[in-house]
Amino acid sequence: MATQTGWEDWERLVRLALESKSAISQLYNVLIAHIADMDTIINDTPRRVAAKEVADIHPTYTVAYFQTARTQFNTLKTWMEANGYNT
Repeated sequence: MATQTGWEDWERLVRLALESKSAISQLYNVLIAHIADMDTIINDTPRRVAAKEVADIHPTYTVAYFQTARTQFNTLKTWMEANGYNT
């Protein structure tokens, strides 16, 4: 027979697992929105060109920085989808 502590710990583990899955699903939704916003700028030639002019002179947030970020975001998005966090 399980002890009171055993039941409490089991309930906490269930709650932590569910909360973690929910948080990852919420992150997926934020990530999708951010990728869409980035695509809006990148696919609009005048906006992309204007942003690139700034990126060309910025010491940190360069075109390479954003290319790497987009690759990482897309990799994370793919992983989240493959693991069922896109629902």
